[in-house]
Amino acid sequence: MNKFLVGFLIIIAILIVLWAVYTASDTKEEFVEGEQTRREDIETLALYFGNSRKMDLPIDCGWVYPVEREVKEKSERSSLEELLGGPSGEEEKNGYFSAIKKGVQLEEFLIDGKTAKIRLSSDPMPDLGGLCSKAMIKSQIEQTLKQFPGIEDIEITVIN
Repeated sequence: MNKFLVGFLIIIAILIVLWAVYTASDTKEEFVEGEQTRREDIETLALYFGNSRKMDLPIDCGWVYPVEREVKEKSERSSLEELLGGPSGEEEKNGYFSAIKKGVQLEEFLIDGKTAKIRLSSDPMPDLGGLCSKAMIKSQIEQTLKQFPGIEDIEITVIN
């Protein structure tokens, strides 16, 4: 009976060691669109868009709502580039929209102290945009950038 207990304890010890080795592995891999990527290389980024399903009356033009996206690089610049790309098809189905005109590109981006300085390729205002569009564009950019520590102000210029 003593031999049985010793054998049982050895098996339990081996299982515990195997479990510890498996759970300690941080390099779990997954396949994404034919590419093998490490899950640890993916970060979550918040982008802010308007949402026709969440807005209540009276409408506050500056209200924007976060959408989470998985990206390989989470930075201020990459967040702006993602934002300028607009909502994905799935996000649009869920009521999300951008007040920023399609086709606007980020030409220059730098951080000067606590101020993010953004230079866009063209006017981000839609052709029929008004004060409400202007407030929403500002809010989309501000909220997207303020997820990064140290950014308090934003300056936007446009190449004419």
